[in-house]
Amino acid sequence: MQTLEMISALSNACGPSGFEDDALRAVRQFAPAGYALAGDALNNLYLRRENADGAKPVLQLDAHSDEVGFMVQAVRPNGTLRFIALGGWVNSNIPAHRVRVRTRFGTWIPGVVAAKPPHFMSEAEKGRTPEIEDMSIDIGASSAEEAIQDFGVRIGAPVALQDGLIQVAFLTVTVIANRRGLTDAAAVGVVEKDMGFMFLVPSTM
Repeated sequence: MQTLEMISALSNACGPSGFEDDALRAVRQFAPAGYALAGDALNNLYLRRENADGAKPVLQLDAHSDEVGFMVQAVRPNGTLRFIALGGWVNSNIPAHRVRVRTRFGTWIPGVVAAKPPHFMSEAEKGRTPEIEDMSIDIGASSAEEAIQDFGVRIGAPVALQDGLIQVAFLTVTVIANRRGLTDAAAVGVVEKDMGFMFLVPSTM
């Protein structure tokens, strides 16, 4: 269970590029005993064996602590958020993503990326890749004043994806299926069938 708790914490930690503090806190929480932790001005986190004597070769394992995400660029009069991308995105993959927006209160509120529905598009629009400036993040606010004052949204706030626990649920079902002696291919089939009957809404998001 501790392994699943660790995977859940790491998956749920918000870490858009330039805002990796939550992810680093999760790593620190599950750092194994016998390792010294240190950071630097670029927000890198280092784990080193405390009792290494230098007599053996040093092996470095490195990984990203950040993830692709977005940043709030402006609040529109209707309360939706204009945003810019952090990291490399394929624009056509962005609409309908569930996201979390960090507020001035230090909390993360849910939202969804909205774009013009296909039945409102012209034939020319249907044939081209959507632009980010044509998309919005809907957090449920009905005006800019409500988004800023009540929801606590600020310009420059980070926006993270909201799909961590779904990934963990997928992994959990896969583990259960594999433990029952199923092959990898069969396990994937079981997971797909189970996920079709489950509607998972992260309770902490």
